[in-house]
Formats: sequence, C-alpha cells, structure tokens
Amino acid sequence: IETISVAKRIAVPANVGALADARGDLLAIAYPSTKTIGILDPSGDTLSETAALPGAVDLLAGDRHETRIVAAEHGASWVAIVDPSTRAFTKTTLTGKVVALAVDPAGGFAYVATMGTNQVVKLALADGSVAWRAPLAEAPVALSAGRDGGAFVSLGRHIVEVADGTASRWASAAAEIVELARSDDGGAVYAASGDVVQAFTGRGILTKTVQLGADAVPAALAPVPRPSSIAGGGSGSGSGAASGGGAGPAASSAPHAPSTDTIADVVGRVAGLPWLAGAAITALVV
Repeated sequence: IETISVAKRIAVPANVGALADARGDLLAIAYPSTKTIGILDPSGDTLSETAALPGAVDLLAGDRHETRIVAAEHGASWVAIVDPSTRAFTKTTLTGKVVALAVDPAGGFAYVATMGTNQVVKLALADGSVAWRAPLAEAPVALSAGRDGGAFVSLGRHIVEVADGTASRWASAAAEIVELARSDDGGAVYAASGDVVQAFTGRGILTKTVQLGADAVPAALAPVPRPSSIAGGGSGSGSGAASGGGAGPAASSAPHAPSTDTIADVVGRVAGLPWLAGAAITALVV
C-alpha cells in the first residue's frame, strides 16, 4: 500500500459486522443487529437491504469472478447464498458451527469451515448442495479459497490444504493464525498471526514476513489486484513496516512478483465490535 486517503464517507443504518465485494460494483455490508445485508451501489452511493436472514450475519465472502455472496453467522449452522443484484438469497443448513467462509475464484462454489464437526465443506452456489466434505484434525479458524478447486484452512499455526474431500499439511506460520487470504492471481497465500503477516508461495514456501508491531495487529486481510513487493522473493524475513507504524525498509522497494497482488488489513468483522462507536463506512483510495 503506497497511499491511503479518504474519498468519501457513507452513513449506514447499523454497525457493520463484515464487508464483501463480488463481481460487479456492488458492495455487501453485514448488519448483525438487523440480521440483514446492506447493498451499496457506488454509482449513486445508494443503499438497500435484503430481507432478514436466519441470524445475526457477521461473516461474508465474495470473489471478483463470482456474482454471488456467501453469508453466515459465526457459531451458527446456516449459510445463505445471496445475489446482490436482486437482494434475494437461498439458505442451507450444515452440521457443525460455521467459523469461516470463502468463495472459489473459478466461480460456482464456496467453502465453509465448521467447528464441532471440524471440517471444510464445499458448497455449490447454484443450489447449496454439498460437493464434498474434508475432515480436519482439529477446529479450524481461518479459511481462504485456493486457485485449483481447493481451499486453505488454519489449524493453530499450521495451514492445511483441502481438496476433493482430503486435507494435507501445507505450511506453518510464526504463531496461531487468525486470518488467511489468497492473492488475486493465486500465486501467494497470506497468513496473519500475532502482529505479523507472512506470505507463502503456491507451494507453501515462506517468502516474506512483514512485522506490523503490537499496536497494529490485523483483524482481516484482503487481496488487491495490483503489483506488490509483499510476496516477492528474497530471504523470506524482510520487514514491510516499522513497529511504530511508519514505512520500513521494504516499503519503498520496487513492486515485483506476483504481478497482480498486494494486501491490506481492512475493517472486516472488527467494525461490528461493541466498542466501535458510530456506523459509517469509509471509502478508501488505495
């Protein structure tokens, strides 16, 4: 991220639990208190809402290659497949408690991580049917879609790859992982653990560790399709930011591979926390 500036502020009717952006220009906004999803149309800054969902929705997932959004309530068993253009949704129920969602970049499918049953479920977005289930050795925390019909899920500090109903150890981070994100081109996977973000190649090799500092612990990760130095090669231990929040040595390095990727920590679920006052979404120019 080279610059961030406020373009505009848009007031919303309730505290925000999550954000997601699918193919097209519409932004999905989760309102846990009203059990609805707001839809922001940036062409006129207009807001609309879906009908009430089965619970206090605070999980959303989307992908720029897929028009539909997947929604859920953390710890509940329902999953909703939402069409932002019509505000309509269909619901399916799974065994176990939902903890994370991801949408397949190839389109047509979503992944759901559940605890209790400790598994990753692949769902067809057309009808909510189950394509496969992959059992896990322990309770999952974070989830991200892969680029070849599978997904990555965190178990403690370990990243596990799941595909075709099986799970296998893929990589390990510095500490317990709280969030995962796949780069836009699929060439890297990012893991937020403690106050660092680590970047891994598509083969699970650690290439970069960005130290953020104790006052900048990320709550969510979002890939942005543009050049970046974060997941570049090198020794695998570079610093992208100083612990005080200023630019570190790697911040000024020239962008390089992967060619369509950078990462930003965004408000995400933290926007719905009780201590966050007000209800506004800040549009950022990155």
